[in-house]
Amino acid sequence: MTTPLKVLILEDLQADAELMLHELRRAGFDPNWKRVQSEGEFLANLAPDVDVILADYHLPMFDATRALELLQQRALDIPFIVVSGTITEESAVECMKRGASDYLLKDRLARLGPAVIRALEDRRVREGKRQVEERYRWVSENIMDAVFLLDLEGHVVFTNRRGEELTGYPEAEQRGRPIWSLLAPEGAAEAQRRLQGVRSGQEVDPSFETEVVRPDGVRVSVESNVTSVFKDGQLVGRLAVVRDIGGPRPPFATRARGSRPSSTPRPWPSSPWTRPGASCCGTRAPRACLAGTSTRCSGRRCPPFPITSAPSSTPRSPRTAGASPRSTRRSGGEGMAPSSTSSPPPLPSSTRGDG
Repeated sequence: MTTPLKVLILEDLQADAELMLHELRRAGFDPNWKRVQSEGEFLANLAPDVDVILADYHLPMFDATRALELLQQRALDIPFIVVSGTITEESAVECMKRGASDYLLKDRLARLGPAVIRALEDRRVREGKRQVEERYRWVSENIMDAVFLLDLEGHVVFTNRRGEELTGYPEAEQRGRPIWSLLAPEGAAEAQRRLQGVRSGQEVDPSFETEVVRPDGVRVSVESNVTSVFKDGQLVGRLAVVRDIGGPRPPFATRARGSRPSSTPRPWPSSPWTRPGASCCGTRAPRACLAGTSTRCSGRRCPPFPITSAPSSTPRSPRTAGASPRSTRRSGGEGMAPSSTSSPPPLPSSTRGDG
């Protein structure tokens, strides 16, 4: 069973073209061919449905080097094989550098069939890779999260459009840059520690939270999920999917002293020991610790203390000087000093007049 093959032959001698066609038929092809010998004819027949181009290196009005240049200008992926009677090794190497698939001499045409088969297979492989890359690009450009492909040194190899928006840097500026150069100092140290652990074969939690520092100094709280990338069983890089979880915050130096980033208030849990800030903060969102500190909560346990009620919406009255919290609670009224007697002092009695 023969394989259909559309062939464009760049050759000034009909006899040499017939020899090429004979070898193609011996290799199991059914060639549908067209012979041209000038630049105009070559361009008129150059189309995406051409399977292979067979070109003599030198013709009276045209040559293989110029044909390769025109093929690249059209951005067509068509296997190009140089078939020449005389060609120096330097000229053959130059053709290969310009994109030729192979070259052979006319007195060794027995290699033509295998050369065409190999060139067609290489094109199928390239086309498959292009399709995979196109699907990957389509997914990465439409996903809502930022995607960063890193090498084993932590340098950015690729990021999508969302990665550009999140960091404020175009992909060209991020490429080749260490990923931790885009993070806050504490996050940069953690990213380097995790990468070192992965390279040494340790089990590393894929998720962690940090902050991205934009060019204007604005920090964006993000959640990162990082997984390893393998090729042929070998670790070749890391893939990070990064999600904005807090929105931009102004640089620390520009925030008012003692201010806190705004956050959505959470309802008080029913148990006083599970309220954020009691025995465990239970959150890694930026908020002041209710145990008395003002540092960013990192999920560590705060000193336990009993909480008897949720904070009242009405302001508390100041405690009387010298009254302890214990005596205040015993008096039954928060913020009131304890009384020395069990009953309130008597009111002054009124004097009835005789008239």
